[in-house]
Amino acid sequence: ATLTPFPVFNYAEVINIDQLWTVQTGSYTNPDMTNPLAPRAPGNQFYLFDSYSGASTLGYSSRLFSNCISIPSNSTALMTFYMSHDNIFPTDLDSLYISVSTDKGVTWTRVGPGFQRPDATAAIPVWRIESVDLTAYAGQTIQIGFEGESKYGNAFGVDDIEITVTSLPIVLLSFDAARNGSVNNLKWSTSQEQNSSRFIVERSSNGRSFEE
Repeated sequence: ATLTPFPVFNYAEVINIDQLWTVQTGSYTNPDMTNPLAPRAPGNQFYLFDSYSGASTLGYSSRLFSNCISIPSNSTALMTFYMSHDNIFPTDLDSLYISVSTDKGVTWTRVGPGFQRPDATAAIPVWRIESVDLTAYAGQTIQIGFEGESKYGNAFGVDDIEITVTSLPIVLLSFDAARNGSVNNLKWSTSQEQNSSRFIVERSSNGRSFEE
């Protein structure tokens, strides 16, 4: 199931000096952009981290964060979102980090990798889907933060945020893999199995598409 509607990001926490998140309606552009950053169709709005406008924002960070979200127990949770990339100022590594708070915003922990804005291949601003695994927070109530870190390069956008939750029919205790000559041996154990008949082992090279 997908948590829909996804909780609206009504708030923004200033980590360092300035607030750089806004809601952008329509396309965004600035004097250094040959092509504007257009919203993802069919919508006309997106969250904009504006590290470009005004005085130098080098070193500034600000966090756009949600209200409380409950992740069901015994489930997997994957958050996906779209982030824009371009090749303007490729050495100014404006970045986005996903952070999670379990204590109502008092403390935050970064989860998953960081996502850099620059992409040498993106002559025209492009939207790319990114993902962060939130399964570690199953059974907890959390807040999710989008932490923008400015290197005073160029603005970037975030759009179409979704969390997909899959309830598990089993409780997995362990899963181990070991090389054995030319093969890989997989071993796992469970403490609970409900309405399940067999296990099918799958593999993936990108974390999204799997095959047996």
